[in-house]
Amino acid sequence: MALLYMRRITGLDMYEGLYEPVPDTGKVLERIGLAGLEVKHDLRTLDMLIDGFITHIPFENLTVAYEHKVPSLAIRDLYDKIILKKRGGYCHELNGLFYAFLKSLGFDVYCLAVFVRENVDGLPTLGHRSTMCIIDGRKYFADVGFGKTMAGFAVPVDGTLRGDFFIRYEDGEYTLFKTRSEERRVGKE
Repeated sequence: MALLYMRRITGLDMYEGLYEPVPDTGKVLERIGLAGLEVKHDLRTLDMLIDGFITHIPFENLTVAYEHKVPSLAIRDLYDKIILKKRGGYCHELNGLFYAFLKSLGFDVYCLAVFVRENVDGLPTLGHRSTMCIIDGRKYFADVGFGKTMAGFAVPVDGTLRGDFFIRYEDGEYTLFKTRSEERRVGKE
């Protein structure tokens, strides 16, 4: 059982480099295999963008593991590394760039601080970053930086089953469930 606790990130003014627009949305679309896509602010497009990121940009932490560096999370640096140099990244990098990309395309999005906790004694809670997207007044959990165990599409935050996933809000916390395996908890907004 894995638990995800979500909290909306606010007060970002001092970190403006982390939330600036991507330099060229066309190059991002090209990198994720969707060059020329007519972007609409709908669920189908959001799902295509999530799938494009997951299938074309690898989840990796080579900068940390082999170069022993903490990578910059500034959007221009992420764009350079992931889009221009065709590298991958870990959750804070991938979801940070994805958030900025969606925002640059005109989607209504906000950042989430998520805490992952496996139901294993002694395993610490892990920090994670994700994105919430609002389409036609409905909230969707959109994550491109959790690897294969996360949905490859947007998950509605209203209890509706989508694929194998649904999210329930109870006692001030969002809980993400995967019907065929693990339960994940997604915390307070």
